[in-house]
Amino acid sequence: MNTLVFLEHHDDELQKGSLAVLSKAASLGGDVAGVVVGSGVKALAPQAGEFGAAKVFVADAAELEAPLPQPRVDVLAQIAPDFENVFFANSVLAADIAAAPAARPQGQRRDAGGG
Repeated sequence: MNTLVFLEHHDDELQKGSLAVLSKAASLGGDVAGVVVGSGVKALAPQAGEFGAAKVFVADAAELEAPLPQPRVDVLAQIAPDFENVFFANSVLAADIAAAPAARPQGQRRDAGGG
């Protein structure tokens, strides 16, 4: 089983809810990775390793500074197809991001059932 955990951050630290989900995913076994998206977030990757991430994907760019869902959906669309599971903490941003792939037209989905 391989799992990707979306890691939310605020004020230069990973959110407790995301770290709890990451820790739980690691306790379930299998390969666990995290993904951090934003501007100036590269330094957050080692913290994810302390909570069980064997690998951390980092999308760090100035245009990702605002906490908007669509740029994060676009990043996840490139990474998530390689994982059996994608986990999110409970937040408004995470809910928007998690729901977005299901709303894409069939031909634009990158999952096993889409086009």
